[in-house]
Amino acid sequence: MKKVLLLIVCLLFVSSLYAFRAGTTSLGGTVAYVSYKYNEDANPINVIIINPALSYFLMDNIAVDGLFEYVNANSDDMDDPETVMKIGVGGRIFFGNLYGGAGVLFTSEKHTGEPGGTYLRIYGGYLLPIVENVYLDIAGMYQMGMGKYSGDDYDEQDNKGAELVVGAGIEVFFDTGR
Repeated sequence: MKKVLLLIVCLLFVSSLYAFRAGTTSLGGTVAYVSYKYNEDANPINVIIINPALSYFLMDNIAVDGLFEYVNANSDDMDDPETVMKIGVGGRIFFGNLYGGAGVLFTSEKHTGEPGGTYLRIYGGYLLPIVENVYLDIAGMYQMGMGKYSGDDYDEQDNKGAELVVGAGIEVFFDTGR
């Protein structure tokens, strides 16, 4: 047990040498593509998920994230593509180039025809350096609905939606330091 604790302390110390300092901002996000069929005779449904984020480091290695999600689903069987947009806030903690975080996102039923709802997102990833302050972000997220849907046709229905997404993108860090 002592060896495990010593290893964790050493890893935290080494990762703090590569800290993202307080006052740093970042702009980035991930993109994912999914294509699936309900059965072998159906036309595929193609889904594009874009998750841009803007972050600010309140303390070394701890960031608050402004979250946005755009989802577009289309198929030959659909008259019009389905589009859903979510906005929210979250936070991440970094251990070197590895990070984990959580956030809450909201969507409204206005102008989309889709129900409004609240979602909990748990996410994590790894930042692979490309050039100074620019990283390839390999990330995964699990998102689940909370509470009830809103909207005329959906009142009082439980929001049991869930999704698991793996994607990649670019994240750029701007060290403004203090």
